[in-house]
Amino acid sequence: MKKNRIKAWINLARLGFYPFNFVIYSMGALIALKVINNFNIIVYVFGFISILIIEIGVAFTNDYFDYETDKINKNAGQFNGGSQVIVKGYLSFKDVRKGIYILIILLIISSSILILSAINISSISIIILLLLGMFLGWGYTTPPLKFSYRGLGEFVSSFSGGPLIIFFGYFIQTGIWTDHLPWLLSVPIFLATFGSAIIPEIADYIPDKKVNRKTLPVLLGPKRAIILSIWINTVAAISGIYLWYFNIISGPFSLAIFIVIPHLILLYTALFKLLDFKIYNKKIDGTLKIVLSYMFWYALIPVLTLLIY
Repeated sequence: MKKNRIKAWINLARLGFYPFNFVIYSMGALIALKVINNFNIIVYVFGFISILIIEIGVAFTNDYFDYETDKINKNAGQFNGGSQVIVKGYLSFKDVRKGIYILIILLIISSSILILSAINISSISIIILLLLGMFLGWGYTTPPLKFSYRGLGEFVSSFSGGPLIIFFGYFIQTGIWTDHLPWLLSVPIFLATFGSAIIPEIADYIPDKKVNRKTLPVLLGPKRAIILSIWINTVAAISGIYLWYFNIISGPFSLAIFIVIPHLILLYTALFKLLDFKIYNKKIDGTLKIVLSYMFWYALIPVLTLLIY
């Protein structure tokens, strides 16, 4: 029984999403290293721990406040429909509520160590960035914000889970607000994350519509939302190649950015097949793997070029 509860907590945390967060956070820290030629390992570690706690909190609050749509979702999978641990009775609302309180305490501890370690970096600025991450991330489903119920979910999650993390990794090492480089490198990540965030909601379209959760597939209709995703992911590829062309992603390994082109073609194939669906009420785990892995290139390749060059 204890083993099952531990497994339920692990499933609730949705750990499979955090390698991407780690890579883009590390991107911000590596940009900082190039700019100031200095690296604080304690700041780096507790900065990521703070982000990880916030991201786990996003997973906890999503399951807690998305219960009504998750319980009628017949297509829940690895990447959509929540973890289902509350729906299936593995954990109670009380359990998850306690988990959220514990996360808040852990965040206070980790962020305090971070602030004490980040010498010469504005404590107020670090607190503002962490609170902004909580506001946007936890506000995705948490009342009264409920961004995903107001047509803002995809934008908010893509910004807080992309550019904001990159900038946070950069800022806590440098204290610099005005450098354009972390923001430029975050453009294709934001676009690819935004484009990819639409597709899991295709599988959730019917339950989301029933509970009036205003995702883009609900607002635009599934087909228009898929076409929008195709366009956004295409622009992500163009912006990534532009970064290479203007030598923002530089060095011999930077040519690897062109791997996004065959992956984009694979993504086109999967999404055009999805357009042929008559009823959007089935699992699409295979398509989701193609779509969600696509955005990883825009994080991994810049990080490798920063490490090598």
